[in-house]
Amino acid sequence: MGHQDRKTRLIYSAQKIAQHPHYSANVAFSGDSAGSKGWYKFIETKQNKVSFENILTSPSESTYRRMMSQETVLLVQDDTKLNFTSKPQIEGMGSIGRNQTNAKSKGLILHSTLAVTPYGMPLGIFNATCFARPEKSDEEKGKTLPLEERESYLWTQHA
Repeated sequence: MGHQDRKTRLIYSAQKIAQHPHYSANVAFSGDSAGSKGWYKFIETKQNKVSFENILTSPSESTYRRMMSQETVLLVQDDTKLNFTSKPQIEGMGSIGRNQTNAKSKGLILHSTLAVTPYGMPLGIFNATCFARPEKSDEEKGKTLPLEERESYLWTQHA
């Protein structure tokens, strides 16, 4: 991510937020105003060095090294829907389906590939992609797309 301070900020902030995942950063940092301010500055940066891909570079490289020590590695893929429906002020969210009351839900889809041994020991994150599913018009809903344009193509890219 360019500078060691960015990595340090990310790790510290992730630990704080993981302790209180259902709360805002201000609550998660529980009185650490410098930490909270640093987190908001980190996520608002316009530099290309802080991106989803760059954040995953180091963990993916570590996973790859662990994979090299194994005779057989399984790559397990799945999607996780990150629901931000309750936060309409966040821009760029896509459709993630409907809830129990059939209301549209908004958020992101995280497609991740975990490397594991045949005995189930996790080796780490092999790959991950986070995206917002675009809304389809009524005309687009019935069309068959080429494989490379389908959302399911992601499953073949992660293999």
